[in-house]
Amino acid sequence: MPPDSTGEVPLTKLGIQDLDAYLVWMREQEGELSPEIPLFVSCSNRSQGKRLTYWGIRHVMDDLAEKTRIDLHSHRGRHTFAANLIVKYELDPSLAMELTRHRDVRSFRRYTNRKNKIVAKRAFLKAAERLD
Repeated sequence: MPPDSTGEVPLTKLGIQDLDAYLVWMREQEGELSPEIPLFVSCSNRSQGKRLTYWGIRHVMDDLAEKTRIDLHSHRGRHTFAANLIVKYELDPSLAMELTRHRDVRSFRRYTNRKNKIVAKRAFLKAAERLD
């Protein structure tokens, strides 16, 4: 996606609660918030107080990965979101593709392939119960 790409991501009830708590904290830090104030700001010396960029998010994720020794990367959230939409919530792939803002069906296919494997395994296990 281009750096100036924008979009919307729907939030769950828990996500909304977390965002609301963050906004309360932001108001304590900044006072009244306006639409011009970035939601997530950089803490780096070079761009402190400015909008957090892709590279800033990547740095945060890399730092977390190093400190926790968990295999994290900045794009994993999008992957997890897409996989959950397809596999866990059984959302229609075209709708999931829209929500994750994938443009290429070929790159999105990994999620539908994963769902197909899970559905096939469930079908086999259900059929196997009848075979025993």
